[in-house]
Amino acid sequence: MSIFNLKNYLGGNESNKIYLGDKVITDVQLGGPGPSGDADADAYILAVTTAGGTLSAGEETAIQTLFTETKAAGVYTKLTRMYPLAGGVQASHAINALNPGTNNLVFNGTWSHSNATGSRPNGTTNDYANIGVLGVGGDGLIGNNYHHSLYLTAAKTTTNFEYDLGGGSDGATEVILESTSYRYSRISRGDNSQEYQNPPSSTSGFFANSSQDPGFTLMIRTIQTARSFGITWSLPTVDTYLGARLFNGTVDVPATATYGFLTFGTYLDSTELGDFETAINTF
Repeated sequence: MSIFNLKNYLGGNESNKIYLGDKVITDVQLGGPGPSGDADADAYILAVTTAGGTLSAGEETAIQTLFTETKAAGVYTKLTRMYPLAGGVQASHAINALNPGTNNLVFNGTWSHSNATGSRPNGTTNDYANIGVLGVGGDGLIGNNYHHSLYLTAAKTTTNFEYDLGGGSDGATEVILESTSYRYSRISRGDNSQEYQNPPSSTSGFFANSSQDPGFTLMIRTIQTARSFGITWSLPTVDTYLGARLFNGTVDVPATATYGFLTFGTYLDSTELGDFETAINTF
């Protein structure tokens, strides 16, 4: 139970002393208005603990810092979904921190969940998390004003071709973040062209795709590559999955990486991407 929940559970405003024999060793204040941090962070912390997640005082502080730094960088208002995967259990990892209870992840199969590292699918087509629709009928995002970011706390455990993020269909648009010997993100394209950049080391860390017609930026652990490519399509109107791809109604190309953070939203410029990565790394 977090300090915030403990205070509210016990109620009152009196001072409560803890004794060792007849000696007072500390004086604990119970009750009061609750935490004095960011209100949106407070709401997320409460949702995590209510869902059965466990947060230390340091982890609660890290969440507060995440929210305040993201807002200070001008990124927060450009997010439509944010999944910090905190608390160590499936129900808390599912929570959309921007609006808990709305657009939460829906896990399927047997995932491994950890408070230290996040969530990991086990490499079968039964293991995925449904993110829902990002385009028309969902968040209403479009290809020329869009970003997704994903932080991998551990790289994939196989040499297989894997999709960390995927959704689409033949002859339509597609959202992809791929694990191979390189990484690339493809969004909202009808011609199957691909933009990618070789990572400087193993495929873990921060990855982002941010597009604004005609610009297109891939970011891999502070390495940003601007691509000149017109993006005018809408995003897919089908569900997008984490840990696999939903393509033509079939789940395929399952993943084995460990995910620690996921966001979606509108375009982030190079400065915003850099500031956002710093905030996530701190978190």
